[in-house]
Amino acid sequence: MIEEFDGIPAIVQEAVASGMSPVRAFRQAEGRSAHDVAVASGIDLERLTGIENGDEASDTERAALAQTLSVKSAWLCRPKEASAAA
Repeated sequence: MIEEFDGIPAIVQEAVASGMSPVRAFRQAEGRSAHDVAVASGIDLERLTGIENGDEASDTERAALAQTLSVKSAWLCRPKEASAAA
């Protein structure tokens, strides 16, 4: 069992470790629909779906999603993106 780390819930960590995108993992952990998050963040639903399926989010998109999901923007990077950015 993975415990909360740096504020990231264990359920999100486990989902990301199994290959799910961080955006989808946080969205599902909050019980929100893709449509709801798309509308709240101002991102087109088709674009959000692309991000959740592996397309890289722009800094602006990542910031909007982070605000909508109430998480740190850096938490929405895939692990390989976070390593490359360091």
